[in-house]
Amino acid sequence: MPDSSRISTSLIVSDDLVSHIALYTPRYWLFRLDVLPFAVFYSVALFACCHSVPKYKYAGLIGMPLGLALHLYLFLLAQSSVNVRSRISNIKTESYSQATQVHVTASCNAGVDRLLNIEHRPEAEARPDIVVLGRSYKAARASFQFQKVTYDYDEVAIAKTEKTEKTEKTESISSNSSSIYASASKGGHRKPTLFRRLEYPVQGYVTQFLAWRGHATGRAVEECCTKWGYNEFDIPMVNFLDLYLVRSLRLAVSIIDRRKQSID
Repeated sequence: MPDSSRISTSLIVSDDLVSHIALYTPRYWLFRLDVLPFAVFYSVALFACCHSVPKYKYAGLIGMPLGLALHLYLFLLAQSSVNVRSRISNIKTESYSQATQVHVTASCNAGVDRLLNIEHRPEAEARPDIVVLGRSYKAARASFQFQKVTYDYDEVAIAKTEKTEKTEKTESISSNSSSIYASASKGGHRKPTLFRRLEYPVQGYVTQFLAWRGHATGRAVEECCTKWGYNEFDIPMVNFLDLYLVRSLRLAVSIIDRRKQSID
């Protein structure tokens, strides 16, 4: 049986908000691209500054401020670019169970790209199914939020997709507009997986809603609150200092880019 946690790092998405996503796991702090290369460079430059040979000393004195300027430019670039920030501190992974963050590329006119945390729930396998209006809903083992929309790792859809792959009937599944698909072709075998928008129990006949009398136990209510959350509507206010910092960093990066273009 194929390992459904192994997925491609290039995800094909059919969703109104998301163009595609990529899964990342964090680098060890020493091997970050803004730590190890510059640590080596600063060590060499410092050694050159202390060297008795004049040409090495001058090279170190020139290289040290250049390295600091490059380090600062990389920091500013990481603050304004999700692509740069995700590659500096993370490594792409093929396993959703190992991933801690997801790089979401937004669709056109659907917001900006985000580097979001993935919430893992190892205890989800032991939780009972939630039955509402005659339908069963499983607790998701992993999920992330983008634009206040929750995307769950859908095991049921994965099993259906794998079965469809075997029977070569993929067109009916790929037409779903609320799923995020990934497939890796290795040795001729496709390993599909997907994240699906959180499905709410809103489909059914009027008679089913009228006959519904709520949950029988407090445990069922807790499971529903864990899966769907509380009936709250929250619009967080952006902190002025955070907004000012982001705008300032973007302005600084744009000025540096213009200076670079004028020099070229």
